[in-house]
Amino acid sequence: MVSNEIFVGAGVTASLAPEARIFLGDDVQTAATDTTNNSSTVTLDSYAAGDIGIDLVPNLYVGCFIEIELAADATKKNIYLIESNTVSTITVTGDIRGDMGATTDVKATIQSFGAPVPTPPVNSKTTILSDNWLGLVNTFTPPNVEVETGELNLVAGGSRNLGFQFTKGETVSGGSIEFSMNNPMWLYYTLGSMSFTMSSPTSTDTSGITIDTDGTNSAIIRRLTDSGAGHHAYPDPTPTGVALADGTHGLIHASNPFVYTISENNKGTLPSFALDVAYAKGGKSGADYSVQTVQSSSTPEEEVYSRIFTGCQVNSLNIQFDEGQEVKNSVELVTRSAFDAPQNYSPQRQVTDITSFANYSENKIPYLFHDGTIEIYGQTFARVKSGSLTINNNIVGQRFIGNYNNQIMSNHTAGQRQYELSLTLLITDTKVWDLMREGGEDNTNILKLRFERSATDFVDLQFKDYITRSVSVPYPDDKGPIEVELTISPRTLHSCTSQSRWAIFNVD
Repeated sequence: MVSNEIFVGAGVTASLAPEARIFLGDDVQTAATDTTNNSSTVTLDSYAAGDIGIDLVPNLYVGCFIEIELAADATKKNIYLIESNTVSTITVTGDIRGDMGATTDVKATIQSFGAPVPTPPVNSKTTILSDNWLGLVNTFTPPNVEVETGELNLVAGGSRNLGFQFTKGETVSGGSIEFSMNNPMWLYYTLGSMSFTMSSPTSTDTSGITIDTDGTNSAIIRRLTDSGAGHHAYPDPTPTGVALADGTHGLIHASNPFVYTISENNKGTLPSFALDVAYAKGGKSGADYSVQTVQSSSTPEEEVYSRIFTGCQVNSLNIQFDEGQEVKNSVELVTRSAFDAPQNYSPQRQVTDITSFANYSENKIPYLFHDGTIEIYGQTFARVKSGSLTINNNIVGQRFIGNYNNQIMSNHTAGQRQYELSLTLLITDTKVWDLMREGGEDNTNILKLRFERSATDFVDLQFKDYITRSVSVPYPDDKGPIEVELTISPRTLHSCTSQSRWAIFNVD
């Protein structure tokens, strides 16, 4: 220990990094197979005009999968598990040359789960695309690392104590974030799919947020300068490795919001993201805002500590609206791994002023209770005092044989999706009670929940096939109005639309 200064909350920053397929180039070099360890190494393209211009954070991508494809023969494609990585090399399990044929040059793409998007180095420090604002965070509980241990007696006498203890594996759990709702991003991460439109893009915006329309699927991406010529897209929606020239892609128009359509993803996988959590002393900024020593038991980092939680997915989302309050989102997370950032890593791309984060300038006012409307059973309910909508993905973590690293979850699989709407309301008749006793789904009327700041700034959720599960009519403690508790279970999302200036970075 060389410093007496303690870490304090004033120096803690948490931000989001999108995870996406990472195209590493179509001229990636393969080395001869290490037959002793059954491993192969690939080397990224060196920087040049038109190259992708990134450094990888060492060992951040351990446990991810990488696609290797012959540039000259697209039918030859294999997927390998990443054992380790340096700034410019990746070592995988398997014999690439033996599987793909005698070749040195291949295309390489890291698959999205657990793979935060890398960017060009900042002040010669590796980094990821994590200078993205999380939103109006009220409380944040980082995921917690839990170690599963084994205990053995060893059939040895002489002591009543255990004979031996050992570590089986790590599980990262318990992460949660509560927001004042000001954007639709968490609905995308919860439901899983998204498309968007935008009118009148312009090429004069300098925010660095770009709309790509060159590929089959449009995407919202970042536009950054690298060590090569021009700008590049991060993540790269069309793996071309070609510099992004101004004007070739549409940029956000100052007065036109995104028009989002968010839908149910019925695959077993959901979009993932990383959380970059940094602890810094003494108002570190610029080049000093980086991990500067090797983190180990003998040389711990004493100035800037950074932990990257990869493979984060929304297990459940709750939208809470209470009389006179702002609308709140709370998300419960599942997480793939907790990665301690290595030496020469810079959190948040060395952006220490949160006002410079992407999306910070957009929609800092949350949706409010009085912005909301609810329609059930074909009629608008005007006497709702509070309520909540919960979406549960029931994600299950899995470990596969061959994943040699016990600190990393191999996969997350989404299970049964469930919706539940709970309302506290005043009633004028017995209709809600009668509907529950009649039983059966309402397959005719659409259940609508909408929060609207303006005609071009709203979140609109609609459900069908819903059933009334319970109606609680309490005996009042006073002579005031009787508040009824109503619980409804929708089975199907009818639609989810939003207009917002908030950019959801994605490559679906």
